[in-house]
This record gives sequence, structure tokens and C-alpha cells, in this order.
Amino acid sequence: MNCACCQEDVRALDEDGICFSCAMVQHFAIILEKQTDITGDEAIDLACELADCARSLILDARDNGKASDDFFADVGVGMVRASTEH
Repeated sequence: MNCACCQEDVRALDEDGICFSCAMVQHFAIILEKQTDITGDEAIDLACELADCARSLILDARDNGKASDDFFADVGVGMVRASTEH
């Protein structure tokens, strides 16, 4: 399957026909544009950097044998912001 955005051959696409990486960039860019004065190509460039960082952390966890069910359960826990100071 080819991603409708990056045209890369991937194993899974979302309902819009885009891969996980492109979906992450698009979500990050939307958040940046809504929450900051960063727009357009600048938002996309920063979103790409953030997505690269997130992918790197995920792949590092996988390569170090940490990407298990426990790892993904912990990722889910980390998504809940417990404090505005954290």
C-alpha cells in the first residue's frame, strides 16, 4: 500500500489513506497552528522534527527490547496529563 501523502510503501494506512508518520506530522502541524503563531511551512517543518523525535523514541524502545505490551501500556498512561506543572 502506498501512503497518499508521502507515497512510501507501508503496511498500514489510516482511513484517509495516510501512514502513521504522515498522520503524526499532520496532527502536530494542526496543533502548532492552533496553539502558536507558527503557520504554513514553518509549522510543517517543526511538526516533522517533532514526529522524527517521537518515531526515534519508539524505534529506540523497540531496538532495546522495550517495545512490549507493557511499553505501549506505559505510553497510554503518559498521554494523561496529571499536572499542569509536569
